[in-house]
Amino acid sequence: MFVYKLGKKKKYTYDTDLAALRAKEKQITKDADDGIRTQEAMKLTLNDMFKVYMDNNIRLKPSTRANYEYLWDRYVKDEPFANEPLPNVRRSDVLGFYTKLLKHGFAINSLESINTIVHPAFELAVADDYIRKNPSKGIYTKLKTDGSAPQPKKRIALTKAQQKNFLQYIARSPMYSHWLPVMVTLLGTGLRVASRREAMMRKRQTFYFDLDPDGMYRVYEGRIVQARVIAVAEKVVRVEVFGVECSILARDLAWDWIGDAHERFAVGDEVLVRILSVRRNSLEDLGIRADIKSTSENTDRDNLQKCRIQGKYAGKVTDVHKGVVYVRLANGVNAVAHSCYDYRMPGKKDDVSFAVTRLDMERGVAVGIITRIIRQNL
Repeated sequence: MFVYKLGKKKKYTYDTDLAALRAKEKQITKDADDGIRTQEAMKLTLNDMFKVYMDNNIRLKPSTRANYEYLWDRYVKDEPFANEPLPNVRRSDVLGFYTKLLKHGFAINSLESINTIVHPAFELAVADDYIRKNPSKGIYTKLKTDGSAPQPKKRIALTKAQQKNFLQYIARSPMYSHWLPVMVTLLGTGLRVASRREAMMRKRQTFYFDLDPDGMYRVYEGRIVQARVIAVAEKVVRVEVFGVECSILARDLAWDWIGDAHERFAVGDEVLVRILSVRRNSLEDLGIRADIKSTSENTDRDNLQKCRIQGKYAGKVTDVHKGVVYVRLANGVNAVAHSCYDYRMPGKKDDVSFAVTRLDMERGVAVGIITRIIRQNL
């Protein structure tokens, strides 16, 4: 038996063989002298270090963070080496994991995305003195340069003679001659042109019908993905999610009430959406439902703490429906009014003064009365 201290506590290590016990004693002493926290690290795994890494990497964009977490959960989290105590993870474990991904059809550039999250997690463990060296160091570079990765398909370009013959044919053709300036530009600059419909069909096939190495669809119910805004109206935003378009109503855009979606969204914006359902009958008969607000935390009830009964607050009318006026208060609280003391009828985008009569904690809204209209939106 060998007795040593970990902090203020006594620890014991045993072995049936004296030589093996002396080896353990020597290693523990060496780690202690070098400041390596091996015994503490035996309670930590790579999954733990990834969580610490993500929690402290506050400069990540939301879309990048979501992508990192998706890659970790899908490919790394359940691997044996990710659940082993940190000091027990060997270089061969990481090499075997990367090689397995390549054998399952991963491109070398896709493997780089995995290495981008595995390597920093190990590096953080080294910086915290849990392990002596990073077992993933240099593995990706080695695989990329030694020919282990599958070679990309070779693209065959037109020779100069073939380009000349092609342009001559276009110039002499009564049917295609009007395309000559376009073809000259494409060949001269290397621009690529493709049908939007064909591009969308390819996206649909890849993300909605092809399976990943784990036999799962890439887009499925509950997954958070990045979408592109392609149209904006007052009460609805239309987005494209990997070749499939869907409309998101104002009530599903944010937890706080929105009077006009143009105030927050514009064509071309990239937003995170949560997939609510997928209908995948065929490439032509493919549809999704999605929302934006569920990708963020609901703070409606917390915001209600900013209001007190009989308090007066300024706000802006977001909608009027069947005699009920919906107001977004300046302090971030959603509010509804069933009556108005002003002789004028409140309208959308009017600035109003709102008196709170009741806090509806269940719905997360303040209920009250519009005492006056500060400014009308005429």
